[in-house]
Amino acid sequence: MSPARTVADDGAYAEAAAAIQNTLSACEQIRSQAIQSYETLTGSWQGGAGNAFRDALQVWNEKYGLLYRDMQAYAETMSGTRNAMGEQETAAIQGAQRFRSLING
Repeated sequence: MSPARTVADDGAYAEAAAAIQNTLSACEQIRSQAIQSYETLTGSWQGGAGNAFRDALQVWNEKYGLLYRDMQAYAETMSGTRNAMGEQETAAIQGAQRFRSLING
């Protein structure tokens, strides 16, 4: 009989990865809506109002890009941690099984 793996950790990492992806998708929708609004309003707004909205959108888009990259990096780190933990757990289980075999003959 094989010892149980820590599925709680795997489940937590899977949930976190899904939450990050959902957050990024929601942010991307907001970004798309903001760009569409800008494109729609560009013809109507002139002068300071149009420039202010364009400038605000540009700053927001730059900050969104930074956030997006950071979230992606975090997701990749979590994936690496999940894989490393799985490898360590497998090695520990195999070691325990070898030890048990040695004890039990």
